[in-house]
Amino acid sequence: MSVVEVQLLGPLEVRIDEKLVELRRPKQRALLALLAMRVGEVVSTDRLVDELWGEAPPKSAVGSLQNLVSELRKALGPEVLLTRSPGYVLAVDRELVDAHRFERLVKKGPGDAEALRHALALWRGPPLAELVSEPFVQAEVARLEELRAAAREELFDVELELGRHAQLVAELEAFVTEHPLRERPRGQLMLALYRSGRQADALEAYRRARETLVEELGLEPSSELQRLEQAILRHDPSVDLERPPSRTPLGPERRKTVTILFADLVDFSTLAVDLDPEVLRGMLNAYFDVVRTVVERHGGTVEKFIGDAAMAAFGIPELHEDDALRAVRAASELHEALGELQSQHGVDLELRVGVNTGEVLTADPSSGESFATGGAVVLATRLQQAAQPGETLLGEKTYRLVRDVVTADAVEPLDLGRSFGRVSAFRFLGFEDEAAGLRLRRTAPLVGRVDELARLRALLAGVQSERRSRVVTLLGDAGIGKSRLAAELVSSAGATVLVGRCAPYGEGATYLPVADAVRQAVPTQVRAGVASLLAGDENADVVAQRIAELTGEAEGAASTGELLWAVRRFLEALARRRPVLLVFDDIHWAEPTLLDLIEYLAAW
Repeated sequence: MSVVEVQLLGPLEVRIDEKLVELRRPKQRALLALLAMRVGEVVSTDRLVDELWGEAPPKSAVGSLQNLVSELRKALGPEVLLTRSPGYVLAVDRELVDAHRFERLVKKGPGDAEALRHALALWRGPPLAELVSEPFVQAEVARLEELRAAAREELFDVELELGRHAQLVAELEAFVTEHPLRERPRGQLMLALYRSGRQADALEAYRRARETLVEELGLEPSSELQRLEQAILRHDPSVDLERPPSRTPLGPERRKTVTILFADLVDFSTLAVDLDPEVLRGMLNAYFDVVRTVVERHGGTVEKFIGDAAMAAFGIPELHEDDALRAVRAASELHEALGELQSQHGVDLELRVGVNTGEVLTADPSSGESFATGGAVVLATRLQQAAQPGETLLGEKTYRLVRDVVTADAVEPLDLGRSFGRVSAFRFLGFEDEAAGLRLRRTAPLVGRVDELARLRALLAGVQSERRSRVVTLLGDAGIGKSRLAAELVSSAGATVLVGRCAPYGEGATYLPVADAVRQAVPTQVRAGVASLLAGDENADVVAQRIAELTGEAEGAASTGELLWAVRRFLEALARRRPVLLVFDDIHWAEPTLLDLIEYLAAW
């Protein structure tokens, strides 16, 4: 069989047995590029039509595509371009497509200078140069160029470790000129200059890097670059060749559905100009501490800080069934925490936040490398950029996962260009109270639960007629409809409905459901409200104090027995006016002390 090679890293070329094959028609070349980018995979007819003719293809597009395929098959051979439902496949070894060979060598390359040099030698110029105006090419070109830049940086690291610092200076200076906003090569240039005995030039390289970053992005250099400058100033042995920086291999990668939070300070560049550098640094450090504390409190992981922006992932390294809700709660808390930080530093601080859920490629966070990559990350960034000051925008998938417990307004779909098109987004407004969350679940007629609902209603009627407490537990697999059944009962209970949701994590999670229920009965001034409710009871003030401590309105640390007693007396007082239906949702997350409270209430 003939050997067919396709070259994408430069002007598109195809060779059969090393002889160049001429493809004159632009659409024919574009079709080959599309298939070569996904060599060995079936590309559907619909996708090929969309990519080649755009959103409004002519009626004859499918026929024209078939003609293009026929011509390309004649040029390449019938065994190379195959028809496979629902489209076509380019049956060529991936190693014979230079872009795929480049990616394999780069993946193999960390620490391997030969593999990296071989990979970079495959480039003949800008990838797919004559097709760069085609929309489907642009994202692929950007991805390949980023891989190439990262591979060059990796090779610089390897060659610095091999002691080639003097030979690298000119190449690094040219690379920095080509990519002025990349910090890693700036540090490599500083290191190469310093190891070449040019300390003053290394410090000058840092000064130029800082000047460029502040002017172009309004950002100070990263802490890593600042530490390198200090090490060079001190002639720290850590920057000498004998002690190269340690390298942590990237852990195994896998795909996961996670929620990404991206937050950014508003008008940071103005702050950078107005504030003294030391004041600005202190404020930024406090801001970073707040972000890390809030994110980790909600079970997320901070991936990185980029200037004044922060990116966090919920679901890495450990997945939780409520990662989307955790991220939204963290976003809400960040806005509140920033208000406290603002009052401490006497400056105006606001955040823009984007939260998006989707599939990413993940690595081990302990590797020190970027551990979440993919379109979901990019979309979270775009949502953050589109948010107004003080606002959080949710992606569509995130909103679907949390809509039962949040209020949000749909905003005008965001036009994010060819990569994403028009994307739905929702402005987060706040959290529903728990009872409202149950009501929101009643979005369709209840099906297949008539007997269970009738039994619940009969039990509630029995409680009312017998004037006594009773505990009923709804058990079932996740998603089977327990909360939906409870919502149906709530809708027709004829009682004071109080709802608390058990949280899987966080400070005060033990009594959080009870505190939520109390606030629904006494929304403001809890202590006074409870005292009024128990007016005439000799223990009214004590009960009111304990309930206020439970909700955080008052300071104090009562014993468990006192708290259980106070909750019982409070509920009894409510029930004198009207029957009380107390619903604890997600009881599988309840702490043992809360279960003790439920048993205690049932016994009385």
